[in-house]
Amino acid sequence: MKLCFFRSASNIPTEALGEVAERVGRVFGIDYFVFTGPILCSVEEVSIEDLLSISDRFLEKGEPIVAIVYTREKVEDYAIYGLSSEASRGAWVWWNDRIEQIVTVTIHELGHICEADHCDNEYCIMYPVYREHKATRMDRLFCSKCLIVIQNSWVYNRLTQASRDRIRKGRSRSGLVHTAAVQISSGPFNAPHRIGSLPSPEQSNPPPSTFPEWPSWPLTKAEKEEFIRKVLEYFGYEEDE
Repeated sequence: MKLCFFRSASNIPTEALGEVAERVGRVFGIDYFVFTGPILCSVEEVSIEDLLSISDRFLEKGEPIVAIVYTREKVEDYAIYGLSSEASRGAWVWWNDRIEQIVTVTIHELGHICEADHCDNEYCIMYPVYREHKATRMDRLFCSKCLIVIQNSWVYNRLTQASRDRIRKGRSRSGLVHTAAVQISSGPFNAPHRIGSLPSPEQSNPPPSTFPEWPSWPLTKAEKEEFIRKVLEYFGYEEDE
């Protein structure tokens, strides 16, 4: 799994986008990939499958992604700075040229993708109303409760494990991936999480996770091979890897 950044407009500067990606990657301790070619469609039309197909053209094919899409569009509620979907492993973030705010909102949305809900601790970056944050470490940005949730999440562990594997094998290429503009049209992200205003009641209940569950321990005695298969599936590996 890899963390990928996309822009939906050519007037979002790639150099500034690269700076945001570098700072976010540093906080989470993972490598990242910034696709330079703009996605020529509304953020309401793009799907994670569309973005995965772009990644497959230029990076290792078939590797799952977590996608952050930056847009100059705004939703009807102008207090909203970003939307994310844990189930779809994607988010969009409003690009307003305020780098500090964009970094904060991106980290917040990644927190949602890594299973953290909104937090009532106003000093935690998962607080639902935007606050400025200057810290650059996870343990300073997230409260202890949210940090535990994130570090135990399936997505966070897949991202960090895959990043370490790429670095160990010399395949890590953090930075810009030069691509042409891409015209796509598909279904939207399912986006229950917002930052900037308090969530509505229906947003408080995100869709059920589609990630594989940890296998039942009794399988170790009853069906050892099935248990091993499910463990490999949990960590995203095929049986023959």
